[in-house]
Amino acid sequence: MSPFSFNETNGTLVLVFTMKLLDYKLSMSSLLEGLVHISHLQ
Repeated sequence: MSPFSFNETNGTLVLVFTMKLLDYKLSMSSLLEGLVHISHLQ
């Protein structure tokens, strides 16, 4: 296994991880916004 292919795989893993992290943060923030909205309605 050459270092190049290893780096390429690593980069892909980091990219996927970052995408999942961003997706998680976005869903968390939208969830919080929803909770804030609900608490304002009451």
